[in-house]
Amino acid sequence: MPPTELPEIPVAALVPMLDASATAIVAVDADGRVAHVNDSLRRLSGYAADELLGQPVEVLMTAEAGDRHPEHRAGYLRDPGPRGMGTGLDLVVCRKDRTRFPVEMGLAPIHTERGVWVVCGISDATPRLELRTLARLNQVILRATDAGELYEQACRVAVEEGGYLGAAVAVPGPGASVRTVARAGSIDDYIDRVEISTDVTEPGGRGPIGSVLREGRSRYVGDFATDPAMAPWRELAASFGIRAAATLPLTCQGRTVAVLSLWVDHPRTFDEKRRAELEGLADNVSCALDGFDATDLLARLARDRAVLLQRLVAAQDEERARIAAGLHDDPVQSLAAVDLRLGQLRRQVAAQAPALVPALEQVRVILDDVVAGLRSLTFELEPVDADVPLGELLRETAAQVLTDRTPAWRVAGDEPEDDPERLRLPAATLTQAVRILREALLNVRKHAAADHVDIVVEPDRDGIGFAVRDDGVGTPEPVSPPGHRGLKTMQERAELAGGRFRFDSGPEGTTVRFWLPRSALWAGG
Repeated sequence: MPPTELPEIPVAALVPMLDASATAIVAVDADGRVAHVNDSLRRLSGYAADELLGQPVEVLMTAEAGDRHPEHRAGYLRDPGPRGMGTGLDLVVCRKDRTRFPVEMGLAPIHTERGVWVVCGISDATPRLELRTLARLNQVILRATDAGELYEQACRVAVEEGGYLGAAVAVPGPGASVRTVARAGSIDDYIDRVEISTDVTEPGGRGPIGSVLREGRSRYVGDFATDPAMAPWRELAASFGIRAAATLPLTCQGRTVAVLSLWVDHPRTFDEKRRAELEGLADNVSCALDGFDATDLLARLARDRAVLLQRLVAAQDEERARIAAGLHDDPVQSLAAVDLRLGQLRRQVAAQAPALVPALEQVRVILDDVVAGLRSLTFELEPVDADVPLGELLRETAAQVLTDRTPAWRVAGDEPEDDPERLRLPAATLTQAVRILREALLNVRKHAAADHVDIVVEPDRDGIGFAVRDDGVGTPEPVSPPGHRGLKTMQERAELAGGRFRFDSGPEGTTVRFWLPRSALWAGG
């Protein structure tokens, strides 16, 4: 509708309505001059009414936007109508002190006896911008897998969502040097050309980045053009349109490990509210760095644990092999010779002193038990063959420990299905699994008085669980046989491999459970 066809509203009736609005409103006449402002606009802009009335509306705009505005205003008056602007958060308003803030606007033409007024409602978009920036940063923190990715994404969010001219993260280098590890924005050449150091005796060490790295306190530059400390960088910054900057420490375990620098193209941006926002942003990034450090520590501990386990198992296997070889080559062979000699003596005793034969047979039975025990011990001392399928190892162990005179047993859950890797463990971890199982079965054989034993394999995403269930008498703490430490040994073996151990016993029997990780570098769980 052309302006002349708009319904006319008297100014005397319009002004009270504008003044009653909680939204900041500025009314602009056809010449582009401020015709009226309400209290909300005065509070938002910092201007008094008499400082705006009659002035070009461009006084509320940046110089760049003000230069383009007359053309935009003329285009709007050729086709006036209600219109929203700034939903992409790319419009800004300048306060009296020339600080700027993002806004959203709504325009509406009104025909008055003084001509067409364009009534503009202005909403400060800063809170929504802050929420968006914080929300995106929180997403980055949750998704980042290391400090490098976090730095890169934090810089990107600051530029894309926070509206900064540029953002960068710098860390201390060798000596007093400083290196940039992440950046975003349009001032890469500035970042590359500016000299930075942590040495206070050098000019580059007295700038914001060097000072914050050295002192661990945030530093804000309100205006490069007037801040004496920025003299060494003033000309270079001006060539890139930089007018103000914020530099914040990023800490890990209370120690400053990096700084986040943010640059803007307008002065006096970092008021108290914006500083609080930035301090919170830096705190969030620092919390993430603490988390990465804890994860790295767990990973180092896991690597140390894996190396220790491998070395321990290797040392144990070497010692076991030496003992087994010694048993086989000396005691077992010697006892076999004694058994042969007893057989010869039995024939002589039977011929000359038949009454002594029963006593001699008792000695041979004792000797057979000793030899069987030594052979069983030799079997226990043999290293675990990591190339043998898990189910076969479990069955072999059960058959050796649970003889015909002991409970019936079965192994379940060891079917590889479509993924054989689900039943694979690192060699050192597999050795611990077999030895824990052997210890559990020895307890069943010696103390449970059970009729049945189930050995159940329970693979999951990260490892393999084992359960040894018997239907015996149960005991709160089984007595360990000579040469064994029972529960303590099993628990220590499981935990050394990065796993878990649990013992449950009651009137209906006992269950020993243990879980071992599939990865050699265990980092939790």
